[in-house]
Amino acid sequence: MFRQIQKLIGLGKALSISVVSQALSSATNFAITMFLVRCMDKAGFGLYSLGFSMILVLAGVITAPIGSPFVVNVPDKPLESRRIYAVQHVYLVMLLGIAAILLGAVIYYVSIPFQLGRSNVTPLALPLAFAVAGYSVRDILIRVAYTERREGVVFVTTVTVTVAVILLYTIVFLSCRTISPMIALLAYAGGQLAGCTAGWFLLKLPLSGLCFRDLKDVFRDLWPLGRWNFSTSIVYSIRMQGHNFVVGPLLGAVALGEINAARVLITPALLAIPPLTQVLLPRLAAKRVQGIALLSRAALFATGGLMGIVVVYITFLHIFSPGLLLRVLGPRYEGVGPYVSAWSAVALLLAMRNGLTLALEALRYFGGIFVANALAAVVALAGAFFLVKLFGAGGAIWALVTAEGVLSFFLMVLLALRMPDICSSVFFRNSHKGP
Repeated sequence: MFRQIQKLIGLGKALSISVVSQALSSATNFAITMFLVRCMDKAGFGLYSLGFSMILVLAGVITAPIGSPFVVNVPDKPLESRRIYAVQHVYLVMLLGIAAILLGAVIYYVSIPFQLGRSNVTPLALPLAFAVAGYSVRDILIRVAYTERREGVVFVTTVTVTVAVILLYTIVFLSCRTISPMIALLAYAGGQLAGCTAGWFLLKLPLSGLCFRDLKDVFRDLWPLGRWNFSTSIVYSIRMQGHNFVVGPLLGAVALGEINAARVLITPALLAIPPLTQVLLPRLAAKRVQGIALLSRAALFATGGLMGIVVVYITFLHIFSPGLLLRVLGPRYEGVGPYVSAWSAVALLLAMRNGLTLALEALRYFGGIFVANALAAVVALAGAFFLVKLFGAGGAIWALVTAEGVLSFFLMVLLALRMPDICSSVFFRNSHKGP
């Protein structure tokens, strides 16, 4: 009983630190986005939103085959080798980040043309590449910290990112008074790189014994699961960022700026999900080792908790939304209320989907997750093209709502298909306990 109480206290402490870290990060991102909404025109904010979406897509391509497989594989490694195992994954992400920077430099300096309507996107390539590298390395360092139950490291890196970004924005604003999409992305990249530096020194990962052959062995170890997570990340990005890639070319940067400005009001709820999942996934993976039945109960609790947080937030938001639209976004965006409602539905379905995905990841069922996400991505893209032509920019958001609903249904079916294994596992374990 005492050990169970200690575990609950430890979990509560970890969740509390993670929530505080994310609250700080969310508040910073929210304030900066509000600042950009007000100081940029709609087209400029649309370009920044597109650049930020590309950061998430490309960073996901780097971290997806490495991050989650690392977390679920760690419990099976001997305690004495886990730190070396961790630093090998960090170096692998660093190499991919350097490759992203080199690619961005080629696009920027060769001036390979990329157009969004009348806007030239090419100048965003280099700051975007630095941001992708910083985001990716910080992501794997955070995952290492969570697997070592060092949530305090995550908090310090978050504070470092916050201070660095605010300082950079202050310097830019005081020096030139205008902020372009390129400058905004550079400031974001600088904050991520500062967070990486802090995380690296705090974790004190070992450096000895590393060579290229080790990295190849690590890649072989993670690829059986990583290939599925990599594929899932691509289709996930297509689904979640599809509104940017459909609305921009079809309706222009102004319409893109409007739907992303509406999303800002939902962002605190969306940003509350990732840190909680990063805390919960290592624990669910450990439950898998202890027994599938324990994992299923923990996953149900995690899903309900994530959905509860989002329900509380969107209820509060809709009570006060009429005044918030004008005060937060300004009079230029007073007509985006319907977009806010659509994004609220997305947030609720995201919470449910993340809880279901956690359970399947802990079960190492990455192949099934990929198939479900691929089907949902097809629904999202096809629905976006169709609904945007019928209903304008808001149609892209409702296409995402439909896709998330379809995905959640598929994931529930996959878990239901695993239930016979769960039931037989519980029965088998109990039948050998004896009286």
